[in-house]
Amino acid sequence: EVNNDQYLMGDEITISETVNGNAFIIADTLTITGQIGGDLFVMANTINLDGGQVYGNVFAIGETITLNGLIYDLYAVCSTLNVSYDGVAYRDLKVTCDTATINGVVGKEPYVIDQEKCIKCGMCVSSCKFKAIIKK
Repeated sequence: EVNNDQYLMGDEITISETVNGNAFIIADTLTITGQIGGDLFVMANTINLDGGQVYGNVFAIGETITLNGLIYDLYAVCSTLNVSYDGVAYRDLKVTCDTATINGVVGKEPYVIDQEKCIKCGMCVSSCKFKAIIKK
């Protein structure tokens, strides 16, 4: 058990213990099988939540994100998002990606922008009742 924030950088990082704090990670591959009690901030080519749990927000930039565990919120930019049958996003799932496969549970309606289908028309900007999409 780690009772403070974690700052990690490396090729392959695995979090298998409990982190009672936030985690800040830069890696080629990140695998989480343990628990993070705070937020996760990560930049990695491959991000695997493999049975692990994140009890805060996940802010991620990566090539492939696979959710096979429990998170509260996911805010991400990636090429491929996979939410497996055992994956749970308790609240929000706000992702921009090329490919998304969602077989698990999302507590609220997921917002995923499919970049292969997006023609940059701006219609989503005017139709978002929360004003969450800003045209720059």
